[in-house]
Amino acid sequence: MKDERWILLLPALVNIITIPAGVLYALAPTFPLMILGGIGGSFTIAFRVAPYLALTLEMVPANYRGMAAAATVIASTVVGQALGPLAVGMISDYFTPSVGPVLALRYGMLFAPITLALGIIPFFMAMRDFDKNGLKASSAVHP
Repeated sequence: MKDERWILLLPALVNIITIPAGVLYALAPTFPLMILGGIGGSFTIAFRVAPYLALTLEMVPANYRGMAAAATVIASTVVGQALGPLAVGMISDYFTPSVGPVLALRYGMLFAPITLALGIIPFFMAMRDFDKNGLKASSAVHP
């Protein structure tokens, strides 16, 4: 029997690894370190997509999987690519009068790793649906 908890643990662990890369990208004292943080974050972001979609598709009945995949991708795009930059800009604008534009932008860019840290919580909360052997209860998957 395989331990099915990995479908939750993998994205959570990748998020944990991505947080320092995001912090390094935002606060790097040199350009090469900033590039290293950006590359690290880019690689780990790619590793999260497949487990997220697999988890989404596993949780819904077969006849709803297309809609569930579309909703997941649309929601992550709207939140991540539309509201994310807006939030960074608003945080940066808020801090600019007190710390200057460069440091304010760095503070704004820390918003991404903070949201990643918050995004880890639901994965660990979902671990309650598994027994001690790592198998999920059938009622936890389908209503």
